[in-house]
Amino acid sequence: MRFGIILPNYLPQASADSLRRVAILAEELSYDSVWTTDHVMLPKGTPAPYESVYEALSVLTWLAGVTHRVKLGVSVLVMTQRNAVLVAKEVATMDALSEGRIILGLGAGWSTDEFGFLNADFHHRGAVLDEGIGVLRSLWSTPGAPYHGRFFNLEGQAFAPPPVQAGGPPIWIGGMSPAALRRAATLGDAWHGNRRSDEELRAAIAAIRAMQGDREVEITLRGGPLPPNAASMSEAELIDYFRRELRTVADLGCSYYLLSFWQGDIDRQVALMKLAARHLTPEFAAAA
Repeated sequence: MRFGIILPNYLPQASADSLRRVAILAEELSYDSVWTTDHVMLPKGTPAPYESVYEALSVLTWLAGVTHRVKLGVSVLVMTQRNAVLVAKEVATMDALSEGRIILGLGAGWSTDEFGFLNADFHHRGAVLDEGIGVLRSLWSTPGAPYHGRFFNLEGQAFAPPPVQAGGPPIWIGGMSPAALRRAATLGDAWHGNRRSDEELRAAIAAIRAMQGDREVEITLRGGPLPPNAASMSEAELIDYFRRELRTVADLGCSYYLLSFWQGDIDRQVALMKLAARHLTPEFAAAA
């Protein structure tokens, strides 16, 4: 199993210093990747903690210049709120500048208010995302080829420079809806789920396996927040908690897990990253 770290790019406590600190430490501790969280502008009072967010792609581009090995991902970009051609250009540029370290998580989005703020089409977002993935892959692999669809028509374009990774960065598809699972099975390189109950994850993975045919689709998960009593847990109790969690998701078929330690306290995140690097990641990497 490989491990990524969720970056502190959301919540009011996020800062440039904390982002830099976590990314550099993740590289030093040999984590495989670091990940931003995407939202542009949600309404006040939204239950999720996203009223203050550093823009996801901008952060990764900046961190490419202060890191050298660690992969850089977004979990997940709501591409249906953006133009797919512009995303293709931005991500190709990021991949070139980082020398091939980008992983692109994509999702259809869920906030009708956010779509409204951005003048984006909420009701056709699934179809727009499906076609947008085709645009990305076409421009990254055959940049001059025509592309004609329902939402995008490209003819006679010059698209350069290309991404460093052949065919473009891996695309991870987020979401639990039937449409998202179909999208992951038929269009994605990986499914990127949020941590849910074991039963929900088992059913989602079974659905993907039934639809993927002879394609290879990796199962990746974004871990949930720490348990409510985490502050009072000893190091041994925390390690036992995470060891049981990782064994469970490994048995379900997950091969890539994003550790979510950020709750607004940067020193706490750093301490947990070091703890996991000492006790967890070597054990599960060796098992894999």
